[in-house]
Amino acid sequence: MWKSAFSKDLHKKAKTHLESLTDDIKQIRLKIEKPVKDIDSLGSVMFALEEIRKKESEIELQFRPVTEMYSLLETYLPEVMEKEESDVSSIIDKDWAKLVIDAEAVRN
Repeated sequence: MWKSAFSKDLHKKAKTHLESLTDDIKQIRLKIEKPVKDIDSLGSVMFALEEIRKKESEIELQFRPVTEMYSLLETYLPEVMEKEESDVSSIIDKDWAKLVIDAEAVRN
């Protein structure tokens, strides 16, 4: 019974953090891919690039707990998660790395 309660709580926390990180990455990606038509849109893209630069130093600290929670769930309670959720948790750091590479391309 405690195992079930613990796994549900852990899964809820992990899913919330994962959704938040995924949403942050999507929002930043939308900002840097926005076409630059005027000074305001250029400012928006520059702000997004600055946001990426600031998050680079702390992003590992945000990814690690999420990946560890999912690793624990996959190891001991694989039936708790959906396949899609498991896939997203395993590639989120790659999505971030791709976003950083894309941001570097935009900067240059």
